[in-house]
Amino acid sequence: MTRSDIVMKLLELNPHLSMKDAEVVVETVFDKISETLIEGGRVEIRGLGVFEIRQRASRKLFNPLTQKIDIIKGKKVPFFKMAKKLKEEIND
Repeated sequence: MTRSDIVMKLLELNPHLSMKDAEVVVETVFDKISETLIEGGRVEIRGLGVFEIRQRASRKLFNPLTQKIDIIKGKKVPFFKMAKKLKEEIND
């Protein structure tokens, strides 16, 4: 499902909205989720799951071309944990 699919479904369920209004609603929701994650927060959507940022540790990696050990710096990565209810529905 793409962003435009979500906009179209929103229009289908709410015919009183204009296309521009539906796009603003979807964009606002995604922007707020992104802002919260960038600030280090956590976003929980009941029945769907939790979005959060996790820290990956730095690690050593052997480079066979140079025959040296390189260090990969740690970084922050987005993480999604699916809600138990959704996981059960998918696996049934």
